[in-house]
Amino acid sequence: MNAFTPVAPRLAKLLPMLSSSHDGEKLATLAAISRALESANLSWHDFAAHLSAESQIEEASPRFTNLDLNGPTHAIARWCINNQAGELNAVEGDFLRRFACNPHWTATPKQRAWLVQIALKIGA
Repeated sequence: MNAFTPVAPRLAKLLPMLSSSHDGEKLATLAAISRALESANLSWHDFAAHLSAESQIEEASPRFTNLDLNGPTHAIARWCINNQAGELNAVEGDFLRRFACNPHWTATPKQRAWLVQIALKIGA
C-alpha cells in the first residue's frame, strides 16, 4: 500500500471534474483535490511525482509479453495500454486507464469480460 491508496478513489472521482466548461467548478475541484491530498499529508508535488512514477512503470513494461487473462485486472489493463497501437477508442482507453491505475478495484464479471475482449482484440 502506498501513500495514495487512501485518497486514490477520491482523486479518481475529482480529476475528471477538471474538464468542466465552468471555471467555478474547476476551481472548486482544485480546492477539493488539495483537501484530499492534505488529508493524506500529501502535496501536489507528491501527486505529480506519483503520476510520473506510474508513467515510468508503464513505459518500462515490455511490449507483447505473455499475458495471463485470468490475472489481476490492473495487470491486464496495463498490458492492453502498453501493447495497443492506436487500436482503442476513447471509451476503451478510459476504461483501461481506470483499472490500470487502481489495482484494488474489483471488476464485475461484465467488466472483466470486456477487459478480456479488449486484450484479445489487441493480440493477447
